[in-house]
Amino acid sequence: MNRQTFHVTSRGQLETAFRYAAGLNFYPFVVEVRDVTRTDDQNRMLWPLLGKFEDQATIRGQKFADHQWKSIFLEALGHEQEMLPSLDGSRWFAAGLRSSKLGKRSFSDLL
Repeated sequence: MNRQTFHVTSRGQLETAFRYAAGLNFYPFVVEVRDVTRTDDQNRMLWPLLGKFEDQATIRGQKFADHQWKSIFLEALGHEQEMLPSLDGSRWFAAGLRSSKLGKRSFSDLL
């Protein structure tokens, strides 16, 4: 089966998606409902904004790279990041959160 995606913004589109799924002649299949992912406009806006923070902002006198600012802002919005040890145990790093997995609303909060 080819993957079929429905972007639902109205009741009529929701009914179309239901009819499509009900008309399938085989089982099993997966139906996934999730928030809309970020828009192309949001995506294009993120890195230039983070670059401005990289160039101009500090925390306690320390400058940070654009990808570090992204993590700082995601944490400020309540998105927890798991801390894992390096293989040699000498340091810790954040893992597990990618902004590409944020929905449109959450990404708007980030921007």
